[in-house]
Amino acid sequence: ETVDRGPLTVEAEPSAEGEAEPSPPEWVLEGEAPEEEAAPGVSWDAAGEPVIEKLDLNQASLVQLERLPGIGFRLAQAIVNYREANGPFRSLDELGNVPGIGPMTTAELRNFLRVEAPSDISRRRRPTGMPLPDAEAAIASGSLAEAAAILEPVIRSGAALDEIIHLLKQALFTHPRSFELWQALGDACLRADRLEEALDAYNQAEEILASNG
Repeated sequence: ETVDRGPLTVEAEPSAEGEAEPSPPEWVLEGEAPEEEAAPGVSWDAAGEPVIEKLDLNQASLVQLERLPGIGFRLAQAIVNYREANGPFRSLDELGNVPGIGPMTTAELRNFLRVEAPSDISRRRRPTGMPLPDAEAAIASGSLAEAAAILEPVIRSGAALDEIIHLLKQALFTHPRSFELWQALGDACLRADRLEEALDAYNQAEEILASNG
């Protein structure tokens, strides 16, 4: 005689005592898939097409540069070092002067970076009446102590520090033994929170002072 035992069922084993079954994510309960986060620097236009928001090369941080395609930490650090040593980039073509960056990399970075026009940088960073041209003229004539004296109140105010640092570094290529310029560079770097550069400049000034004494 055959006994009908009904459909075969499998019972799940009970969970360990005191352990609650994990709840599924909220999006599963609501029947919706989670939204994907847009990649950094990417937005979407009305047609749903991706729009790359270009970074300002003179404002981008080390981390932002490192994330760009084909860059990585080493080249990002090289870009930052070049910017700190030479002042703001005037154009994207200047990237070719950075060690390790060739024409192909520069061409690729044009899709992700931009540079303000020099006139825009000047208007934004140099308030009306800023005496930088006077300092430049004093340096050109060899009046280095006068140039440092002109720059001193500007440095204290914290205005146009990038331009001042660039100006002083360029001047020191021609006048590497100027105590006044090294001292002014140290003050400008310190005011800009570039402490390592400030320390190097102060050390140079101290060595010159000691050798002259």
